[in-house]
Formats: sequence, structure tokens, C-alpha cells
Amino acid sequence: MNLKQTLLNEFSLLAHKPYVNKDTLRKFLRFVTDEPYLIRDNNRKDHVCCFFLPINLATKSIYLVHHKKAQDWIPPGGHIDTSETPLQTVRREFNEELSFTLSNEDVFLFDITIKDVRSSKNYCETHYDLWYIILCREQTPFVYLKKEFYNASWFCINNAYNKIKLKDYSAIIQKIKNAVFNQK
Repeated sequence: MNLKQTLLNEFSLLAHKPYVNKDTLRKFLRFVTDEPYLIRDNNRKDHVCCFFLPINLATKSIYLVHHKKAQDWIPPGGHIDTSETPLQTVRREFNEELSFTLSNEDVFLFDITIKDVRSSKNYCETHYDLWYIILCREQTPFVYLKKEFYNASWFCINNAYNKIKLKDYSAIIQKIKNAVFNQK
């Protein structure tokens, strides 16, 4: 199955989720159906990316990285490579960024966002982001990629929310607080 069809299938699972912004879903869907090139290798300006949120339900915690480019604490993630599905991207990026191979962890698409990422240092203009949750049974002390991140750690969900300055990212954490941890 190609990337376009995979994304359309994933969106059908999100359509009924009450926390998914329906306007964002429509815009994302329009991009996927109208744009022939969805990944950075073919479309430097606007493309699909994947973030992943390692979560431990027992401790109500989430793993964040202090990202050098973003200059903020955010969830890890990355660009989709040629011939990859989003899930393959999550698995590859998890291994590259946290030196950990996913095996029995539950991984599922949680939400989507569209973010303007224009800057003088960046060829990218718009990221169409897929947000995956990874349910971790333990708070593994991942070995994070030091060339990309200043630091990384597990945080209880409230501390994670307070740690993030970028509103688009903190909004995702707020949705997780509400939908996953049943906290307001």
C-alpha cells in the first residue's frame, strides 16, 4: 500500500475522535489527496512528518527531548523517508533518536497537526504532522541522540505540559492529558 492510501486509512480512524480538530483533518486530507509528493525527498517545502510520544500509563508520564533546533522540550520525531509508511518512520526514528528498537509496544495514531515551520535556516514551510502514541510498559532510560538533543527525560504529564513553551506542542500534551490520562 502506498503512503497516500495508508494516510487515508489512518485518517478514517481519526475522524470519529472527539479531540481531533475537524478543520485540520479536512486540510490534511486535501493536502494528501491533491499533492502528488508527500515526503521531504520529493517536496522540500510541504511534507508529512511523524512525532512519537512514549507514554507510561502506570506512572502517567511521557518522554520528551530538549530539541536543539526547536529550542524547546518536545516529543521526538522526524521526516518520512522514501518508501516508508508512517509506522516504519516511527520505528526507525525511535531507534535512531533513542537507541531503542520497538518490539511489543503498542503504537497508534493519536492526532494530526499542521505547522508552519518557515525560518531562515529551514527549507521546510509546512509540516503535516502525525502524532503517534507508543505505550511503554517501563520508563526505559533511553539513550538519546546528543547531536539533536540537549537532554531528554521522562516527565509526569503535568510537568511535561508545563515544560513545553511551543503552543502547538503543548496543545498535543493537553489532549493526551484529557483523552489518555483523563485529566483536565
